[in-house]
Amino acid sequence: MTPLNLLQDPDFYQYTWKTFYKQSAQANCAIYFKMERATNRILDCKWTTQNMDDWQASLAMISEYITGLMLQEVLEISASTLDPQGNELDLALVLNFLKQNLRDYKDLRL
Repeated sequence: MTPLNLLQDPDFYQYTWKTFYKQSAQANCAIYFKMERATNRILDCKWTTQNMDDWQASLAMISEYITGLMLQEVLEISASTLDPQGNELDLALVLNFLKQNLRDYKDLRL
């Protein structure tokens, strides 16, 4: 089953903000956001990965969870909110990466 927010063709997706994570020469991840600029609401969040299968479940879950939230609400999410047992290390890594890049977006908008 293909995750809902897996972006099949990035060339044809109109986004407001894109962030990129390069783990190695062969492994990377891109996250694309459609933002409502007036309110900083996340209208849509899509992602792609290359050779980062361990991040896919976390990206799928987080991208679904944050869609519709305001930027500030996303910045206040903790990994324990999404994973109360603390079993998913990748989830915490993905969430921290995502939050840092959304902080950068917020700072650029000021």
